Amino acid sequence: MKETPETRKTQRERSPVETNVYDSRYPNTIRPTTRPGDTHEDDTEGIDPSEVLDALSTSRANIVADIVGHPRGMPSKKELDHTNPSLALSTITEHLHSIEDVSLIESIRVDHAGNARDDLNAFFFLTDEARQLFDRNNLFDEDAYQSVYQEIQMPDEIQSAENADRPSVNATTVTV
Repeated sequence: MKETPETRKTQRERSPVETNVYDSRYPNTIRPTTRPGDTHEDDTEGIDPSEVLDALSTSRANIVADIVGHPRGMPSKKELDHTNPSLALSTITEHLHSIEDVSLIESIRVDHAGNARDDLNAFFFLTDEARQLFDRNNLFDEDAYQSVYQEIQMPDEIQSAENADRPSVNATTVTV
């Protein structure tokens, strides 16, 4: 069939949005195949998929990927600063707030006596709702991202940060 202006459609009109938004560390990851306003019977409560799409810029998606890939699923800002060298720590902080605002992650701040300004005070982790949303859309596979994360060269200072005690989180309590 000959293509005419009436039959020609853009790729966006023919299929859901599938845009690769991540850098070369995560080459095979795409956004969920939904459009803003799409509804699913099993939508995760508390998370609006269209808000998630709006919130996940390339940098923010890389931060989420680093959280998923972290050996304990709960990196500190210091660790995120190392894995995102092109971003200032203040920018990482802004991105973390934006990601937290759409309920993809939560943070826990631990009072380490005498270390009030230490970046090890704050730890970031995926919410259960985010994990469900990602699993439903085949995004941020933990095994794949942990494999990639392990390949990142970590200086001794960052390895020490990775090995630092972290709070344990369950549905109702935080234990330090």
